[in-house]
Amino acid sequence: MYPNIEENQRSYGERGNHQTKNGWDSSITIDKLQLIKGSSLGHFHKVEAFLGEGGFGVVAKCRNTITNKFVAIKVNKNAPEIYHQARQEIEILKQLRCLDPETCNIVQWNGYFFLKMNICLNFELLDLSLYHYMEGTPEKTLPITEVKDVLYQLSIALSHLSSIGIVHADLKPDNVMVVDRHQKPLRVKLIDFGLASRVSDCQPGMCVQTTWYRAPEVCLYSEFNEAIDMWSLGLTAAELAGQLPDHVLDQGHATGHNSDHGLLVDLIKKMMHLDQDQRIKPQEVLQHPFLTGSLPQNSSADLCNDMTNTEEAVPETRQQPSCPEDCNDMTNTEEAVPETRQQPSCPEDCNDMTNTEEADSDSDSSNDTPKTKRQLCKLWIVDGDQKMETLSGLRLTLKHSVSSEWLVSNQDQQGTPSPELIRFCHASSCL
Repeated sequence: MYPNIEENQRSYGERGNHQTKNGWDSSITIDKLQLIKGSSLGHFHKVEAFLGEGGFGVVAKCRNTITNKFVAIKVNKNAPEIYHQARQEIEILKQLRCLDPETCNIVQWNGYFFLKMNICLNFELLDLSLYHYMEGTPEKTLPITEVKDVLYQLSIALSHLSSIGIVHADLKPDNVMVVDRHQKPLRVKLIDFGLASRVSDCQPGMCVQTTWYRAPEVCLYSEFNEAIDMWSLGLTAAELAGQLPDHVLDQGHATGHNSDHGLLVDLIKKMMHLDQDQRIKPQEVLQHPFLTGSLPQNSSADLCNDMTNTEEAVPETRQQPSCPEDCNDMTNTEEAVPETRQQPSCPEDCNDMTNTEEADSDSDSSNDTPKTKRQLCKLWIVDGDQKMETLSGLRLTLKHSVSSEWLVSNQDQQGTPSPELIRFCHASSCL
């Protein structure tokens, strides 16, 4: 009834070349797509280098010839199964535009376009994969402080994905990108939503997760949910930390000099509980002693972890980052770059494959609502439309006017929307 689980594709952050089930290697893939360094990709991009390849196609580092900015463009093959998967990825990426990529630690997507019959996805350019970053260290592992940084940020990402009902389904070091290897503390972002889906669409036997990071319920063709991402995060944590002393592994906790390692083992055990219902949740990871001992002050993670019920002040509203200037250049015609940007909205049918790269707008002439107890959201009016932003990262143009009190009553202390608010948001438009 369901397709057999097979090894899935890799994305940029690739661990070198490998054979796909069709028998293509990287050179044949690039040749088939007729891409070489210096060639044009679309109307406004020039290929500077190739970042990775896989069963899906290739990822190229490109320079926008209008803005001179660099981006990463994922060029999918035009095979029917790859085309269908790219359509599904676009659907998920459109839903993710309701989240702030900076505070949610998710790669920024700039839109898509067509190269003949190949779907091309435009992403922000990041430095290198977590796997290659780790391989570049003398011990092939990360120091415990950087393990904390990575787990903290990825838990935030999974928390936000869970809040909108999305399962990533392919979390691994290859699909985590270091923003800038020279920046301290280490910043990472989750990439590659090629296997992602709505939790409500998950079915036993679906082809998800790379073999070595696959949760037991997936291997057993059982029902599964977003808890499979936590299993993969546990394996990733173990890989980042490297071999721990046997006595620490036996105890699962430790005191004194080895306390961090002991707490990490305890956290990994909770992440890899065989019962997915008993597996630790992303919000619980953020509260685990392994992470709470050294949390950075005023970090973006505080939005998920440090929401107290006070009347003193309304938390500061995050500004939604604007889409890079090169969002406007992706049209499937030889026409000039549009002079004005249109405010994008998430279409009700994400399968509508119009050939555009949408751009965000930062023109917010805002009207603050009065401060109220437990107000975890903000309402304002722009050009007669009522806008909303929650602390979980949702920014929406509301379909119908609502009161601030109604919005507050439909969020928990972390700003996570209730099912009723989620249904209302889905009927509205994302900024």
